[in-house]
Amino acid sequence: MPTTRVDHDRHSDGPVVVGICAQSSDLSAMLRFAAVEANRRGVDLVLVHGCSSFPTLTSLEPRVRLRDRQAQWLKRLGMIAEIAEERLDPARHVDISVHRGNGVQALVEASAFASVVVMQHRRSSRSPRVRAGSTCARVAMAARAPVAVVSAFEPSLPSRGNVVVGVDTTASGPALSLAFQEAELRQTGVLAVHSWRPRPSGLLVDGRTEEEEYRRQFGSAHQAFVEHVRPWAKQYPQVPLRHRVYTLPPAESLLLEATRSQLLVIGRHRRGLGSPGFGFVTRRCLAEAPCPVLVSGSSQRIELAKSISSST
Repeated sequence: MPTTRVDHDRHSDGPVVVGICAQSSDLSAMLRFAAVEANRRGVDLVLVHGCSSFPTLTSLEPRVRLRDRQAQWLKRLGMIAEIAEERLDPARHVDISVHRGNGVQALVEASAFASVVVMQHRRSSRSPRVRAGSTCARVAMAARAPVAVVSAFEPSLPSRGNVVVGVDTTASGPALSLAFQEAELRQTGVLAVHSWRPRPSGLLVDGRTEEEEYRRQFGSAHQAFVEHVRPWAKQYPQVPLRHRVYTLPPAESLLLEATRSQLLVIGRHRRGLGSPGFGFVTRRCLAEAPCPVLVSGSSQRIELAKSISSST
């Protein structure tokens, strides 16, 4: 087992980057979360806005010259920075950045030097097709740093509870690495959640009943789940770990645990090979989770996950 933990894809001393979009009205929940994260990490805040209009179903900007939009947003970000600075420790600062491109371009570029990118989800539509193309999803798909998505309608952000992470025993390494890092930072535990469905038993052998076969399958699945998470438990022995297996669908399982957790960590599962968007579970968690959702960073993080997994 390695003696040090190095995340090659995450600048732990980089600032907390906050995306400010044109449609944002009440920023209090997002700014509160971002300030807490900056204080927790001992880093500064950077407020970022992209001036060029980005065509979506929910955002239309008037035809204003780019230079004028930049001037307007520099002024607006300066006002927001004053509010954010009131929530920061005295040693922390707030910088602002107005990008000539759209918001996705601005935040993806800023993610290269960020410890985490924070965005606000407005739940403007319940349609999965609209949610899949949202700015949050686009940034989370391309960002090099983890992306935290905070609901604009959450009156109070949870400060207690575990860090919950979904585990599918095949491609959850990056999410597990991130979940343990965040739990260590927050001085809390990890709740690893696995969604399982029994296989059709078919012809029973050895005189087993259907209930006995169900128990056998459940025990085998639970053991495989525990073994899959074990390398991370060894790497972070000071982080309490609990396992929970549900027979509910994955999204239902994660959303249920998110109601009593302070953070939900998910990976970048796509809909399929070559697919441009997130899978159903990720999209639904981003849209409906009652706590902040943290999406793991770009694919270079997978190398870290592989190194942990292969070290035991």
